[in-house]
Amino acid sequence: MKRVITAVTVLIFSVSFCMAQSVQEALQQQKEREAQEQRAIQEQKKREAEAQRLAKEAEEERKREFETLYQNTIESAKNNIGQKRYELAKQDYLTALELKPENAAYINEQLEKIENFVAIEKREQKEAERERLYQEAVASAQRNFEQKKYANAKEDYRVALNLKPENAAFIHAKIAEIDKPATLYLYRKRGNAIINLGTVPYDIRLDNMTVGRSKNKWKTSTTVKDFGTKTVSATIEGRKASVNIDFEPGGEYYVRAGYTSRTVGTGKYSTYKDSKGITQSREITKTEDTPTLEVVSKGVGRSEYDAIENK
Repeated sequence: MKRVITAVTVLIFSVSFCMAQSVQEALQQQKEREAQEQRAIQEQKKREAEAQRLAKEAEEERKREFETLYQNTIESAKNNIGQKRYELAKQDYLTALELKPENAAYINEQLEKIENFVAIEKREQKEAERERLYQEAVASAQRNFEQKKYANAKEDYRVALNLKPENAAFIHAKIAEIDKPATLYLYRKRGNAIINLGTVPYDIRLDNMTVGRSKNKWKTSTTVKDFGTKTVSATIEGRKASVNIDFEPGGEYYVRAGYTSRTVGTGKYSTYKDSKGITQSREITKTEDTPTLEVVSKGVGRSEYDAIENK
């Protein structure tokens, strides 16, 4: 009986010991699992912290790059403005606006300045082109005037006037110079007019249009508005004398009408050019008086006329 009790006791003790050991092992395993979980949590926290740190650094780097890009864009815009590349500058500021919308007030102010610069540049270009065309028109007018192309010269001055109305005084003076009539002064030799024709007048014509009458002690004048080469002529006792004059604006031309006398004896010779321009000679057997028209002078002012008329 004692053996049975002892065996039972031993069995109970063994079972209890085993159970206690199992519980202890279970507790130990639980602790180890909890420790592993804690370590895992700590590792996760470290990884998260590192990820946050890296993300923060990346964000800060992105912000620095973003700020650098923005500043470089602004600097590029300013440089383009300095070089008058306004369209490129405008694109730079629009890019900067996309980068930093919060800076819209500043950027819009710069865009407005660019528009003003563009407007000024266009005005300057237009003014430069206007000045170039004006100078070309005036230069062409002067060349045409010198070449006696008066209608072309006037047209050039009208173009110049349309380009720069503020120069109207100068241009009108130039047109008036072109439009200024020429003056043809006519007079007779005093002495030989009396000798040959007395006071009988004869008509002076300009391209077959009578413009005045010439007689002794009588000087007359006419204006010429149709410029170019004109023929001044007179028929004296059935013989015609003529001279060609190239009339220019504002010119004054002095034509003296009369006779030249050749008082020569028999056997004297006079040379002349025939219709072919060949110099010929003929014997003069009597005194000959030849009607003439002479262009005595071209100039300005009646004082010159008076000096000629008194010769």
